[in-house]
Amino acid sequence: MSAHIKKLFIISVALLFSACTSNNDDSVGATTSGQEAASYAVSGLVVKGGVAGSTVTVHSLGADGVRGDVVATASTDGSGAFKLVDPISGPAEVVATGGSYKDEATGTTVDMTGRELSVILLNGAAKGSTVAVTPLTRIAASQTRLLISLGSDLTAAVNKANEDVTYQFGIADLDITSVPPLDLSASSGGATALTVDGIDLDSDAARYGLVILGLSQTAKDEGRPPEHVLDLVDNIATDMANSVLDEGDQLPYNDFPRSPGNTLCELGDAIDDFLG
Repeated sequence: MSAHIKKLFIISVALLFSACTSNNDDSVGATTSGQEAASYAVSGLVVKGGVAGSTVTVHSLGADGVRGDVVATASTDGSGAFKLVDPISGPAEVVATGGSYKDEATGTTVDMTGRELSVILLNGAAKGSTVAVTPLTRIAASQTRLLISLGSDLTAAVNKANEDVTYQFGIADLDITSVPPLDLSASSGGATALTVDGIDLDSDAARYGLVILGLSQTAKDEGRPPEHVLDLVDNIATDMANSVLDEGDQLPYNDFPRSPGNTLCELGDAIDDFLG
């Protein structure tokens, strides 16, 4: 990788390191055009790597954070993209279940059967908008429900949860619910995916994609199978629901306990390993 491209990523890595030492106190198809695109209102992307063959269900969402009626369904294509005919009225939760994705760090295909990713949309999704369903939005959805259980109203809980998650992952200025992360799936097992000139690693899409990739690279660096990343995401969500990333129960990781917060502190190193 060129020195220029690596320099573009220094700011994002620095933010990840700062998140280790601070706490926040407060149907289906790829992109279409022309007449075909006019028949769709909302585009979406399910990403942990692009999740292919996932069932996408849109639920209304009550003030208590409980999922209500199903108001729309779709399926993802091979890149994780989906389309909805109508706009989404908020509050709503978009839930993606099943499917499979190519692990960014190893290129291994990972089965998502029995797993879900989700995103809570406080104001729904207007015509022409994009929805991102990712591990980070799944963590924020879990945090939202904790805050509601502690007395917050839905609006305050959603806003605070998204703020907390983006802060902890070092991307505090990014809207994780609408920015489509760049898919950085590995080719030939690693950094070759990022050696092509023209990739702006300082863009929101690339920064978001690199954080998601970092979870996979962390597992690879520790000799863990790619499937472990899904457990890690679930445990980070649980840990944030306890309070903050460095508190609560520790994860069994290899042969010793490790908190999700400690794992997040390794993201910067893991991403740097991938970039080479």
